[in-house]
Parts: sequence; structure tokens; C-alpha cells
Amino acid sequence: MKSDQIFQKYYGRLKKRGIIKALICGAAVGFAANFAVAFGFWFSTLHGLWISLGVLAGVWAATTPVFYFAKFRPTSRMIAKELDRLGLEERIITMMELRNEESYIAMCQREDAKEKLKAVDSRRIKLAVSRASIILLVISFVFGCGMTVVTGLSDYGKARGGKDITNE
Repeated sequence: MKSDQIFQKYYGRLKKRGIIKALICGAAVGFAANFAVAFGFWFSTLHGLWISLGVLAGVWAATTPVFYFAKFRPTSRMIAKELDRLGLEERIITMMELRNEESYIAMCQREDAKEKLKAVDSRRIKLAVSRASIILLVISFVFGCGMTVVTGLSDYGKARGGKDITNE
């Protein structure tokens, strides 16, 4: 039995987690780019509220797949590591390393790992996101949205622009 077939029921769960993490990282980069563009338009005399919002959407849409395919897409090795963290004492990683060997010990180890793997439910894999990612998203969201609001207010004449403030 190939490792891809063994890990099929766990792949979906890790794929969801990878997509969520990629969306969060993409949003953080998008809001940071939004902040930079909005700040630039606020400091100039140009009206760029909608451009900064377009940059947010474009950067978010462009970086999310990059993060998913470069970092968060589940591989057989990633699935094996995740399953071993659930208490399988590195049986799955060892099974992956010995998958091409045909010795008696390797076959016994693979059979033992497959038996232990049957007891692991895919719902035990958590859809957790790191605190650092959440904090980065919140900070970039606050700065991006705040600068967008300030840029919008200065575009519509309700607040002074950055150039007016520095000229005084």
C-alpha cells in the first residue's frame, strides 16, 4: 500500500489547515501593502482610496496561493510528522523512510505502523493557527484599515493630507 493511500483521510484536514494559514498570511501581506499604498497617497496630493483597496485585494489574492504552494501544502512527510505528534512515537516517519526497503524488519515496522494508524482519527488533527500569524494579521489589519480611513477622509476633504501637515 502506498503512503498516499494511507494518508488520504488525513490529507483533507491538513489541506483545510493549509488554506486557512495561507489566507491569513496573504491577508497580512495584503493589509501591509494596503498601508504602504494608502500612506503614499495620503502624503501626496493624489486621490488613491480605491487604488489602495484594489492593492489590498490584488496582493491578498496573489500571495495566498504562493503561501499555500510554497509553505502550507501538505506533503506525505508533513502528514507523517503530524501523525507522529499524535502519539505514534515516530512510527510513521520511520515507515516513510523504510518504504523502499524489503527487509523483514522494515516490513514488520510498516505493518505495525499501519495497525497503529488505524486507531488515529483524522479529527484529532487540529486546525490550529500560530499566535504569531494572528498577531501579525491583526497588526497589519489595524494599520492598513486605519491608513485607508485617513486617506479616504483626506481624499474627500474631511481631514488634512500628509503634505498639508508637513508644510505647516
